[in-house]
Amino acid sequence: MPAGSVPRRDLAPGYSVAAIINGGWQLSQGHRQKPMNRRDVMDGLLRLARAGFTTFDCGDIYVGVEECLGELLTRYRAGGSAGPPLQVHTKFVPDLNSLAHLKRTDVQRIIHRSLRRLGVEWLD
Repeated sequence: MPAGSVPRRDLAPGYSVAAIINGGWQLSQGHRQKPMNRRDVMDGLLRLARAGFTTFDCGDIYVGVEECLGELLTRYRAGGSAGPPLQVHTKFVPDLNSLAHLKRTDVQRIIHRSLRRLGVEWLD
């Protein structure tokens, strides 16, 4: 498949995603029996992005994945890619046992943590 030929799907006016979304849970340290080679993972993610697979999924509970995708965002931008921008969709997954006591400040703290991990200023 030539670079940039990955079909896109419109989700809302002015917002489309790659038809195939790269899931991130497999990169989580909690789902691996041995440590991953960060360089190999980053090289693979960059190849995916440059080929047009530009939409990634993660979550705050996928240990190490938001940081990994934050590094990908930095490297992709630094490489001057002419392709579509990367899109990272993350999730806030509160602990089930804490739901009854969860406060707005708790949610804000966790969202700010995701912002830092991803190296971005806002989440849409």
